[in-house]
Amino acid sequence: MVGATFRYMPDKALTNATVEWIRRMHDSVNALDQPPTELKSPVTDDFTFEDRRSGGMNFGHGDASGAWPYMASMWDVGSGRPQMSMSEVVAVRGDRLAAVVEVIDYGHDNFTEGLVCYRLDPGLKRLQRAIVQDPSEVDAAISELDRMHNELDD
Repeated sequence: MVGATFRYMPDKALTNATVEWIRRMHDSVNALDQPPTELKSPVTDDFTFEDRRSGGMNFGHGDASGAWPYMASMWDVGSGRPQMSMSEVVAVRGDRLAAVVEVIDYGHDNFTEGLVCYRLDPGLKRLQRAIVQDPSEVDAAISELDRMHNELDD
């Protein structure tokens, strides 16, 4: 196949504490009928977000102060009931890091897809960093995941 992307698929599904945290977060968001108004913050005080996707929807850079406004804005798109899913776990590093292909389906044929590198806090309770790349940028995401792993001091 010309232009096809082939990825190594391990015999055993990849998972770690971060992948499980993402699944729980998706389940929580998917269960909501309306935007969140009062929730415990799932991000650390030093949380940062960076959207590096080249085309289509891009949310730029953000920090902890913008996390909940961003989350609530998802209900303003499409059907008003976004559904989040993880279509693939690309890589994991220890318990705190994972690169996953994430899809947000807004309904009415509106969706976004990104290859997201996630880093949890040392207690594995809150999100500390998220970097979104184009789904085809697997090598760049793996490099970012390795860079974040090398930054860890615990």
